[in-house]
Amino acid sequence: MSRNNGLAVLAILALAVGALWYFGRIQPVEVVEQKVRTAGAAVCPACQGRKQIACEACGGNGRVQAPEQMCAECEGTGRGKWRMGDTRTVRRMGGDPLCAACSGKGRTRASQACAACSGAALTTCLDCAGTGRSAAVRVFKTVRAGYSPWETVLSWLYMPPDDDAVPQVGPDGRVPMVDVYLALFQRNGVSGRVAKWGAVSRGANGWEVRTQLRIRRGDVESEEGRLFVVRNRQVISATPLAWP
Repeated sequence: MSRNNGLAVLAILALAVGALWYFGRIQPVEVVEQKVRTAGAAVCPACQGRKQIACEACGGNGRVQAPEQMCAECEGTGRGKWRMGDTRTVRRMGGDPLCAACSGKGRTRASQACAACSGAALTTCLDCAGTGRSAAVRVFKTVRAGYSPWETVLSWLYMPPDDDAVPQVGPDGRVPMVDVYLALFQRNGVSGRVAKWGAVSRGANGWEVRTQLRIRRGDVESEEGRLFVVRNRQVISATPLAWP
């Protein structure tokens, strides 16, 4: 390959990478369902309201058998030594006595505290999440930003995307995640849209998106401030906000 051909190939690759970076940065926004377990009114049938159940790893014993180890008494030989007045050993014809600690096996096995329950023999009931009440599952919808084509390509090169990256903001200041999130609640004569976009900044619970909404309830229209919090690429809350 000539030098000119090599430069042409490099130029084409540079253009392809540049195009992917420019046009492939848009993150797809998808609606996801989440399930939240809350305590119900009835007693949990699995733990009978006790909030804990017997540990399955140790069968409620609190201890499990440890791996076999070399006997420290005979150093794995299985043979003991004759000692004056020692009645724990058994004399064998033509040889040393059996080791009293391992009975001639050369290895011993002891028990140890169960790692799953830390020796308590009980673990938190998963059916009720330790509440003692029957679990009620509440399903709600929210939105999540996926990986852009550019981020996907970088992940192939062992450069994983930032799962807590700043929410993507369009040229006009709009945050697509918030627009899709608002669309989930357009029902029963109530609709809303963002009238003004504020700053996107890092807060205590995640990325904060400040907005002023124009909300229509039937024939009545009003403007209200809303603070949307995004964490791990997902809208986790929307609370009232005093718009400046």
